[in-house]
Amino acid sequence: MIKTNRVKLNIHYDHIMQDYDIYKIGQDLNGMDKEQRKIVTHGVETLADSLSPALAVLYRYGGYLYAIFNKDSVSLQEIQSHIDVQGVFVDKIKDISSMYPNELCQLFFNMLPNMECFKKYNNVSGRLYYFNSHSFTKDMVTAYNISINPFIKENNQEYVLRLSVESFCRLSKVLEYNQKKENDIRKLPKYYIDEENYIFRRTLTPMDDDDCFVNRNPGSKKNKYIAKDLDIRNLQAFKDSKKGIFYSFFKDVEDCLKHYIELIPVDLENGKSLNSYSKNVSKDYKTRVFNDLGINVMDRVNDTLSKKMVELMALKLRDKGIENIGFDKDKQFNIVLIHNAEYYQKNNMRDQHINDFCTQHFTYETCIGKNNKIDINDNVVDKILTELAIKRDIANQSLSTYHWHWDEPVEYVIPDKDYNVQKKQNEDVYLVLNVFSNGTMKFHKVKDQGLDEYKKYDCIFKEDFDKKYYKIVRPEMLILTRKRKMMIIDTAMMVMPDSYELHNRLEKYGKDELISKDELMDYLQSFGERNTNFKNQIEHIIEKLDKESYQYQEVVRKPNKSDDSPLISLATSFGKDFVKYCRDNEGIVLNPCLKSDVVKNLQNINVIKDGDGLYYYVGKKKSMKFDLNTACHIRKMILLEGDFDEAFNNFILEQLRVDFVRNEEYTVLPFIRKYINEFNKLKRY
Repeated sequence: MIKTNRVKLNIHYDHIMQDYDIYKIGQDLNGMDKEQRKIVTHGVETLADSLSPALAVLYRYGGYLYAIFNKDSVSLQEIQSHIDVQGVFVDKIKDISSMYPNELCQLFFNMLPNMECFKKYNNVSGRLYYFNSHSFTKDMVTAYNISINPFIKENNQEYVLRLSVESFCRLSKVLEYNQKKENDIRKLPKYYIDEENYIFRRTLTPMDDDDCFVNRNPGSKKNKYIAKDLDIRNLQAFKDSKKGIFYSFFKDVEDCLKHYIELIPVDLENGKSLNSYSKNVSKDYKTRVFNDLGINVMDRVNDTLSKKMVELMALKLRDKGIENIGFDKDKQFNIVLIHNAEYYQKNNMRDQHINDFCTQHFTYETCIGKNNKIDINDNVVDKILTELAIKRDIANQSLSTYHWHWDEPVEYVIPDKDYNVQKKQNEDVYLVLNVFSNGTMKFHKVKDQGLDEYKKYDCIFKEDFDKKYYKIVRPEMLILTRKRKMMIIDTAMMVMPDSYELHNRLEKYGKDELISKDELMDYLQSFGERNTNFKNQIEHIIEKLDKESYQYQEVVRKPNKSDDSPLISLATSFGKDFVKYCRDNEGIVLNPCLKSDVVKNLQNINVIKDGDGLYYYVGKKKSMKFDLNTACHIRKMILLEGDFDEAFNNFILEQLRVDFVRNEEYTVLPFIRKYINEFNKLKRY
């Protein structure tokens, strides 16, 4: 079974009614002008700050909130006494089953920080935040918000748990970089670090700018402390990862809320695995093209180091078989060295980046490696060559990176946004690419909302889709032929590892832990009694035991070329079976063996049949080493018109199995998405 973040809820309403009171605090805005509405809305927001007995609050769209209290700890009159503006009402929820189940659950989730604190406090943030060992740095707090959302409108029993990352920066730093927006920034909710409880809290009283944080970045830099999706190097690395945070959340719900709410995971059936590349054009073909047309390697920095960088890039290209290289403008393609965007912004200089059919850039800053040595990663060179090949296809309006094989035109449509300068707002547009049977392409953008074509796409992506799904489920790509209409959607589901098993093995394993010679002999002999086919190997190993104790890593692991071999190789069936026997029968973890079973579902492209379509998700092409940067999102191919055709399904799935979108990895949407984006970047389209 494939584990996911999709759950069913089991809510014990009677237990909740016995132990808690829930109030709805809202606003009646009828007949009010804009300024009056602002006053009332602010009154509702600040009211939550005054409700000190409240265990948690939950803000909802429409200008109201829920607040939860211990049973009979506060009266309706007491809450009303805090209201000092007109238009605000307070109701005690008499029938909590009338609340949306996900909203009731979120209110309880927001209460979790109160469960373990020796000093109760009011969680008026309206959100549930988790933190890891890298969350609190000098001027930034990286918080992980967990929320619960409904899944499909036809099924009100199933929900999706989601984790999002929010970066809170020290207010003084944010103001330093955004002086022109000071008034707006000061209106943002402020937070501080509660040193006593080790919790990130909403401020209830004015604080110094150096002591509080807001959800705003001071500049354009990305937050480098955001956790990887999964890390299995050791127990702490797992706890710090997003999947480890999910594990902590599930454990907290089970330990603290099981009397009121139970989360029942919904798994998917195992499907078919696709684990090879599709109809990519060979690298030899690309090399011939670049040798025929030539590449200029050009320097736009012009200092001593940049000259060496250009020389190194030319050397890297020759290593890949490309000899037709120049350093001027006499070749077809250009690889240009420039600074990164941050450098030009910091120095108030015009960015040297250009976007045309024949130019690709590499940056000065990425060429400086450890100890300030010049280095250019081979992956960077491969990516540059791939981008140039795709740009050539865009210029020729014909595919060369892939052997196209469908005997009728196929139309691909994705939704996008265009900024309207006059209206000063983003507007919905649709990007359309037609691919014909001979591999030629035609791109256009549909942005006139009065056109029939725009209305057709708008109806499919919005009206028809919204009738069945909630907004967390996103339509990503529409695929049309004469007889079929297929939609690919992001279901908001993710593939999850067996977190409890993963945590258990990592907790029990330590590569430096010692096992005595006698214990190891007992385990080997006991294992041999059940597995007589390994008798000779066991006798041989026992004869080799010449120390009083062994580290776990000396007993069983995969051998490395650089060090001594273990007693038992984990690459053999004997090693795998012995580790499993010790884990299941003796309660000892000599090796976690996580890659072979606990995280094996996070590899390759996996396709799962479903009633009205196919689920699929894209894992790593190669065996997972220790970590994943991004989650494996589960998407679904739904046929809106026409009949399911295995040949057409395979034709679409093959377009994921290419290596030229994500370097040496599969792509998560048909590679045509990459071509649509590149067409859209070029001004002439």
